Order: sequence, then structure tokens, then C-alpha cells
Amino acid sequence: MRQNKISHRNKQQGMTLIEVLVASTILFSFLAVMTQVMGTATIASDQAEKNITISLNMPFIIDEIKSEMDAGKTSSNGELHIADVSYTWQAKQIDRLPILHSPLQVQPITRFVMLYNIKLIINFKSLQKVFHYTDVISEK
Repeated sequence: MRQNKISHRNKQQGMTLIEVLVASTILFSFLAVMTQVMGTATIASDQAEKNITISLNMPFIIDEIKSEMDAGKTSSNGELHIADVSYTWQAKQIDRLPILHSPLQVQPITRFVMLYNIKLIINFKSLQKVFHYTDVISEK
């Protein structure tokens, strides 16, 4: 009787080839899925970094465009060396309107404002974003 228990114990000490193959298949399937998830997350993270960099630099670019338009330019390009962002813009005047005067003004001065459509193209790494907006510039 004792002999029977010992031989039964020795028989169950290893794994069969089928068990090893099933475990390996499950492991490699899990690794393949995780590799796909990590690859997608890396791409999404890179895209988010590009969009955030462009968004953070937009106010500086718009200020630069406004100052160049005040100087009389209607198109230009530039670069922000801090973030390796480059941009090109073009403005097209769409209207010229008089500034309304207050009835309290003794001698009204006729001044005008110009309404511009502006196309702005921003490049950062391999991402290019195109923006269209309208701006008002006071005539001097």
C-alpha cells in the first residue's frame, strides 16, 4: 500500500507538454496585447505633446503677428526657438470701418479700424496645424 502512494507522487511532479504549450500561448498572447497597448499609448502621448506645445505658444505667436500688423505687414513667417515651433501667417483685409465718436467730443477725429482674416500655419516636429481667425487693427 505504501509503495502505491510513493509511485503516484512521483508520477505528478512535472508538467506535460500540452500544459506548457497552453501556458506559453496565454503568456505570449498577453505580451502581444500589452505591446500593442504600449505602442498606441506612446503615439497618443507624442501627439498630445505636440498639441500642447502648439497651444502653449499660440498667445506668443498671435502677439507677434499683431505687432507686425501694427507695423504694416500683412504676411510673414517666424520661429520660436524655445520650443522649435515655426509659423507662417497671411492676413487679408476684408473691411475698413470708421470708429464711432462720442457726442461729447468737440472735434471728432476720423479714425478707422481694419478687419482682417488671418491664416496661420504652425509647424512643430511633424505636426502642422492651420488656424483661421479674424482680427481688428486700428489705423494710425
